[in-house]
Amino acid sequence: KPDEARQFEERKLLYMTQTGSIPPAVAVSQAQKEISRMGTIALNNLRLAVNSFFNLADKAEEVEENEDTVNYLDRAIISKLVELRTLEMSPRDLNRVYRMTLVVADIERLSDHAENIVEYEAQIHSQKAQLSQEALDELQHLADLCLQSVELCLDIFAKDDFDRLQEAEDLEDLVDDTQEEIIQNHVKRLMNATCNPMGGVVFTDMATDLERCSDHAINIACALSDHPS
Repeated sequence: KPDEARQFEERKLLYMTQTGSIPPAVAVSQAQKEISRMGTIALNNLRLAVNSFFNLADKAEEVEENEDTVNYLDRAIISKLVELRTLEMSPRDLNRVYRMTLVVADIERLSDHAENIVEYEAQIHSQKAQLSQEALDELQHLADLCLQSVELCLDIFAKDDFDRLQEAEDLEDLVDDTQEEIIQNHVKRLMNATCNPMGGVVFTDMATDLERCSDHAINIACALSDHPS
């Protein structure tokens, strides 16, 4: 099956394969590429989960398989980063390796949120929870901003493009403000008894997951930005 072939290809390290036999600075650079690849897989899984939620397409199994891939890479990369820290390297590179360990954890959490989102989709699909079009539109807007934030922050990490950090921070602020605004709108709907109670739980949980994705994203973008020169 094509999907199985893709998963087989993804569930192995492509860049961190010669950690002990190449110069430490090169190994650190390879680690950054490997982590960026993991980030792309997590971002695509988040996109898949969000599309599944709004299109009521049952993608839970696919999201779960992608999550397994992210978890595999999480363990494999961390193991290699631990190996890297035993090499003779500059304080700057050692600091980068430590910070990359934190980035791997943030990326793994992004994929966890994707799993949560397909669970909400299942509740909507089964009609245990119902959301108004207004609520769906608000969540779609927040989701679009969130995905934009994650994509930008992963790009900053991959390229050390710290000139774009302010753009990322402004976008994260926008995600926070938007989440706060739509939660206030949700409370008004509750007060007016125009909100399905179970739908209300899904709405607030989904909004929280999306906002937290943006939090993880900004951590990723900033991780390598203030390392010693």
